[in-house]
Amino acid sequence: MELSSIISKRDINFRKAISALQRLAVILYRLADTATYRTIANLFAIGKSTVCEIVVQVCNAIVQFLLPRYIRLPQPAQEIRERIDESRDRVGFPQVVAYVDGCCIPVKAPQNNPEDYVNRKGFHSIILQGLVDTNYLFLDVCIGWPGKCTMRACLKAPHCTRPFVVVSSHEMVVFVIR
Repeated sequence: MELSSIISKRDINFRKAISALQRLAVILYRLADTATYRTIANLFAIGKSTVCEIVVQVCNAIVQFLLPRYIRLPQPAQEIRERIDESRDRVGFPQVVAYVDGCCIPVKAPQNNPEDYVNRKGFHSIILQGLVDTNYLFLDVCIGWPGKCTMRACLKAPHCTRPFVVVSSHEMVVFVIR
């Protein structure tokens, strides 16, 4: 397991460390269920603050070390060309590398600027946006924009440096190489 070396802790004189396998089980339980930290702490016989610490540490490790390895945009020209050919052959769209879609994730109204998080359907949310290829593999994931933003606005943001141009903004936004 490649993540275990990153999330493992060493035993100290006063107590044994929580194993990497148990740390991973805690985070998977937290992400898969709406259980509170207290419930998870009771299930795994660890402290509530320990659950919180494990969630933060393991999520950060996943984002820092695994995300760039498994969810990435095609880089070499050959890989981009392969994605374009697959899209043309399987779906019939010429010059398409990836497809994007998004959804609104309900959140509690934040204290600062709550009106920015009200989406077009009238509830507070943040936007989750995913970019996938013809094989349904994620190439990019973006989460956290306020619900008031449109997907088009998120894609035009200054930090968004993707090498794509928006062609259509219907149900599915199609991107082509510049």
